[in-house]
Amino acid sequence: MQEEISMEAPQTVNPSERPLDNIPPKKPPFLTPRILIIFGIFLIVVLLVFTGMFILLPKTEKQKSQTPITSNSTPVITPTPVPEDALEAPELYPEFEWEEFIESELNKSLSESALYSQKGNWGSIRMNGKEWTASKDNLDRDSMEVLLTGFDEYYNSELTQRGWSYIYEDEQYNLVPLSADGPGGSIWGYIKVNDGKLRVILLQKLTPIEDFGGVATCPCSIGFRVFVSDIESIEELVKRIN
Repeated sequence: MQEEISMEAPQTVNPSERPLDNIPPKKPPFLTPRILIIFGIFLIVVLLVFTGMFILLPKTEKQKSQTPITSNSTPVITPTPVPEDALEAPELYPEFEWEEFIESELNKSLSESALYSQKGNWGSIRMNGKEWTASKDNLDRDSMEVLLTGFDEYYNSELTQRGWSYIYEDEQYNLVPLSADGPGGSIWGYIKVNDGKLRVILLQKLTPIEDFGGVATCPCSIGFRVFVSDIESIEELVKRIN
């Protein structure tokens, strides 16, 4: 008796109905080789950009520091010093009301023999300039001494600080301002030379005659004179030696 062999037709299985165990797992998209390559290229580019910035930044800062600073403002021009500036005279002693001196036959100007040459050609030199006078009356002894001392100290301080002296001397010249002392007052002066130019300042105090060798009885009167010469060249001055 033959066994009956049943031949069943193969069953068609819908792919969607296949067991999940036979399907290999899919890799996440971010782990695919293509994405990894792109990501790597991106990292390289970023590194190159930052590296270039660190290299160029110091050079840029250095170039900025070496770039000269320009200004659109007008440059300040320093004037060239001239001899007249160095020979400027101080203001008149501020404690007095000064008047311009007027020369007369009996009252000669200090400019008559303002300067003396004591080397080479000896003699006096008359100088041109301006002269002022001032006076104070009815002073007690203390007030008189204060004004006399103040006048001396003012000019001594102002002139010595500016380089004036009592004498000018070099290989060719020995020049001294007018100087005198006696009953009734005293005269003295200062001189300064710069770049071949010369100027003289003469000062005079008029005091009570009794103060010469004694003490005057006050109230007293005192007077003052100041002569400021013009600025002249030494070469021209020595031509006028008397």
